[in-house]
Amino acid sequence: MKKIISITLSITLLTTWLLTEKNPHSVINHASLINSGGAPTGKTGAPGENNCTMCHSGTLNSGAQTSNVVFSGSNYEYVPGTTYDLNLILNNGDAKNGFQLVVLDSVSNNNAGNLLVTDVVNTQLATGNNRTYLNHTAAGNGSTNWNFQWTAPTTDIGPVVIYYAYNVAGYPLSNTSGDNIYTNQITISPANTTVVISKQSIDFDCYIDDYNRLNIISNYNFRQSAATITLYNITGKEVFSKTLSSNINDTQSLELPQDLKSGIYIVSFKSGFSVKTKKIII
Repeated sequence: MKKIISITLSITLLTTWLLTEKNPHSVINHASLINSGGAPTGKTGAPGENNCTMCHSGTLNSGAQTSNVVFSGSNYEYVPGTTYDLNLILNNGDAKNGFQLVVLDSVSNNNAGNLLVTDVVNTQLATGNNRTYLNHTAAGNGSTNWNFQWTAPTTDIGPVVIYYAYNVAGYPLSNTSGDNIYTNQITISPANTTVVISKQSIDFDCYIDDYNRLNIISNYNFRQSAATITLYNITGKEVFSKTLSSNINDTQSLELPQDLKSGIYIVSFKSGFSVKTKKIII
């Protein structure tokens, strides 16, 4: 019994020592490890919120030039009730990175629409402050590109804003003094047109052949409406676009620009307001 009490007391003293500010290895210095599975809620830099510097001692920077959210809708506009594919892309990521993201309306700063997890390995949802957040997971903190979906509000509520913060972890991971924190925001406006959305569910596959052509295989019936293939680079810039017109299940080979650099790209397949995206390596 004395031995058990002694072990319990030792564990308690060790825990207290780890949590005290007098400890030179205090909790804030271990934030990169503690938050490796996802940040506490309310760290996006959105109105009324803090950012990653609350747990990490790194500097705060603008992420406008070093990150982007690729949005599958046209002109960064939403149609009420429509679900879109999105990608958060870091251009300056390192071996370990983390992020938190929230979508709010621009009037009352409440949740706008619904965030949806499409990659359960690398992303997860968390709730707090009456808001819903998208976070990295422990497996996902080695990524620089996270995909997810967002369903727009069922009515036009005006512009909505995606707020996000991300951390590029310094080394060693047990100390946050070398971390770099970035915040940014992306505005998505309501579309000015009223449309009837096709009930046909679109899907497609794509691959690069030996001649460096982009090949598209789709289940879509092009006789109902034309479809457009658009290629975005890792920063979200459009680098190629082509209108398709072929029969269902046909393979179409598209000649890509000869000066297109090797790397990861987002292929967007769009017809009307129905959009599907896939990543591809060229």
